[in-house]
Amino acid sequence: MRSSLYSSGWSQTMARHRRKSMDEMVLGIDVGKADVHAFLLDGEKTARRSFPNSRSGFSQLDGWLRNRKIARVHACLEATGGFSEALAEHLYDAGHVVSVVNPSRVKSFAGSELLRTKTDAVDAALIARFCRSQRPTPWTPPSPEMRELRALVRRYDALQEMRVQESNRLEAPGTLGSVRQSVIAVLDHLHLQMNEIQASDQETGGRPSGPTRSARPADVNSWNR
Repeated sequence: MRSSLYSSGWSQTMARHRRKSMDEMVLGIDVGKADVHAFLLDGEKTARRSFPNSRSGFSQLDGWLRNRKIARVHACLEATGGFSEALAEHLYDAGHVVSVVNPSRVKSFAGSELLRTKTDAVDAALIARFCRSQRPTPWTPPSPEMRELRALVRRYDALQEMRVQESNRLEAPGTLGSVRQSVIAVLDHLHLQMNEIQASDQETGGRPSGPTRSARPADVNSWNR
């Protein structure tokens, strides 16, 4: 009987410890174009670190958490489009709880704290406190197929922007001789790349709802006229 009560009490203690660990251990992340600033709240302890916003930087973040004996944390970051999506997906795939929140929610929380100083490090700490206080809903990433489709759409749009720039350069009065031929070669390559992406788009189910794709590029032979 005593053994049974001891076992039950131990299980309840460990369960409370696990809940407390997840409740108190949060990671606020401020994501920029070049860098990622992380602020860890582990009970009453804090730690901060910055990393490059790149795959190698994500690996450094993993190593930093491992060195602190942290296998799972509630990570919170603002929704900043392409800058934050790759990191959110990386943290989710690594087994962490991830929340991607509207920046306006964090801004409102900062107002409740009367916080006026704004730096990347301060923002990361603010996001960590927001995460601990508000417990935002866990985020689930899109399917691998949707991730690929989204990447294809972004790549197509980037190529299309380059095509417009090169087309404008081709029409400029000073674009002559070998420079003109170089521009035409680039346009030819862009045209082929965009056609390949359109073909891949069809294989993965087509473009998702969003901004309308502009017309397909014109026949590259017209650029020689």
